[in-house]
Order: sequence, then structure tokens, then C-alpha cells
Amino acid sequence: MPTDNNRQGIRIPVSDISSLAGLIEKAKLSMADILGPLGLPQDLFVEPKEATIWLSDYFRILARLAKVAGDETFHFTSRRLMPGSTDLIMSSALGCANMLEAVKVIAKSNNLLHGEDYNRVNKRGRRLHYIIDDHDISYALDNQLYNYVTMEAVTLYIFGMLNFLSGDQSVPLLKEVHSRRPQYDPSRDVLSCLGVPVHYNASSYMLTFSEDLGSMPVAGVPTDGISKEVARFVINMVDHNSIQPAAQNKSASARVKQALTQGLVDQQDVADYCHMSVATLKRHLQREGTSFRALKDQARNEQAKKMLAKNYNVNEVAELLGFSEPRSFYRAFKSWNGLSPHAYQQQSQSSRS
Repeated sequence: MPTDNNRQGIRIPVSDISSLAGLIEKAKLSMADILGPLGLPQDLFVEPKEATIWLSDYFRILARLAKVAGDETFHFTSRRLMPGSTDLIMSSALGCANMLEAVKVIAKSNNLLHGEDYNRVNKRGRRLHYIIDDHDISYALDNQLYNYVTMEAVTLYIFGMLNFLSGDQSVPLLKEVHSRRPQYDPSRDVLSCLGVPVHYNASSYMLTFSEDLGSMPVAGVPTDGISKEVARFVINMVDHNSIQPAAQNKSASARVKQALTQGLVDQQDVADYCHMSVATLKRHLQREGTSFRALKDQARNEQAKKMLAKNYNVNEVAELLGFSEPRSFYRAFKSWNGLSPHAYQQQSQSSRS
């Protein structure tokens, strides 16, 4: 979980989601089992009315509830959804020839699993619309504020699913989004992270894309736990209150190098920095003809040479660069440069004298 210092994202009133406590108690689940592993206080839902929570923590609570309760739609409707249902939907969509077919599969599959005909896809003019009409949904909770948050969270998750299927190419094609929330509320600005106009008091929830999305090939790569990848993408998005469109213009290699220069060395941490999953990062780097290990080795080699040139002790350099033992650093450095760390250090000193 990111620290609060790393978050720039969206917060919502705890009171909007406090009704979850009733569902948790009704299901005879332990508040400690749900909130404890997330680092959240067990009395979260009885905090003062003005208390707020990170939207990403709300997503994590939902994921934890789905896992513990064995119901992917525990918080959403009264109809139970078996674990693995979302992965099954995504696997089916990955077999489609183009994104228009995939979007329709997502809508149809959701309708079949939930037993409600509330998802539909419309293509009008130069726009492709994914519509979620919740008028006939049997909500698990009779709480309108909670249901607004829930449906806007569902809208974000659907966007995450489509973005995965497009191989992270849907971001610039999203044009606008609609919500049934009556009006804009700065304390409940759930959809701002999408970076497009949000229309409130709409007749349904809707994602509107350029028609170009429909003709694109399905570029997502089958992998275990697709739903977790989608959730990670959405959580990163709301934690930063942005899909980081400027970063999208940078190559994955450039973003990884930037992360490495800031002291991030773990692949998961670097992927989080780049606002994507590890698997997605691997795909992007592979397309660019490189890998995380190659970029990490390149960064460590540059750091090693700088430190050796400044007369650092070789064993100290090995430790600072995270090698388990000096011998491993010796082997790596020689494979990178064709000479040992000591030889490089002597050569560097000779060139300065």
C-alpha cells in the first residue's frame, strides 16, 4: 500500500460507505479480518461524519471483502458472483478479433452473470458508448450516496477492463463520462481521475470513446489474475488522481529509468510508479526491445562506475547497489564492462592523474 505522502488522489466521505459495516456484520465477517490486513482502523465506519478515506482504500476494502466472502459482487447487488467470474469474462473478451466485439462481450457477459440487462453498447456517429443503466439493479444497500460511489467505482473498473483489453491504448480515446449523481460535488469527485469532461444528472452511467477504439485489435495479453491487474491499474489511477497522460507520451523505458534514478529498484514499485501492472510493464518493455532487468543493470552499472570513480570501496559499492555479496557484484560488473571493479577504479584514477 502506498504511503499517504505518495498519494495525490481522491478522498471520499467515510459516511458515504459506512453502510458497508451492516453488510459485513450481516455476513458474520470480522471487521478485523477485513480492515486489519489493509492497515485500516477497525472503527473506520464509526468515525466522525466529516472523516474521509482514500478512494483507493475503498477499492482495497471491496477486493478484501470479495476474497473473504467468496463473492465478487458482495458490495454491489444482492446476487452472488463466484470468484473468478471477472477473469472468465476477460478471458472471453481476449479472444475477440477487435475491440468492438470485446466491448460487447464485456457488456453481455456482465448481464448474464448479474441476471440484469443493465449493460449495453451503442455506436452513434463517431462515438462508441459503454452504458450502465442501473434503474433496475437490485442493490445490496438502500443508500443512494453509497450507490453513487459504487456505480462510479464500477465505471472506473469497466474503463480499466477496456484499457487492459486495448493494451493500454484506450486512454487517449476516452472522450467523456456520464454519472447519475445529481450534481458535481468536490468532496465526491470520483471520476476526475479519468481526465475528461464528466456530465452529472445523466440518465445512466456511460463511458464515451472515439469510434476508433472499436476498430482496434484486442492487444491485451492473457495472464493469470487479469482482474487483479485491472484493479491495480484503477487503484494507481485514483491514488494519483490522473492517468498521467503526459507520462503516456514517454516510452516505458524512459519511465523505468526515471524511477530507477529515484531509488526504486523493486519491479513492482517501478510498475506502480509507471501506473501499470508488472505484466503490462513487461509487455511495453518487450515491444521496445528491452527488459526491466536490462534497464536495472544499466542503471546499476552507471551508479557503480560513478562511485568507483569517486574512490568508494568496492565492497561498499556492492552493498549500496543491493548485491547480496561482493562476489556477485564483481561478476556482474565484469560482465557489463569487460574488466573488474578494481581495474576500472585504477583506470579511472590513472586517467585523472
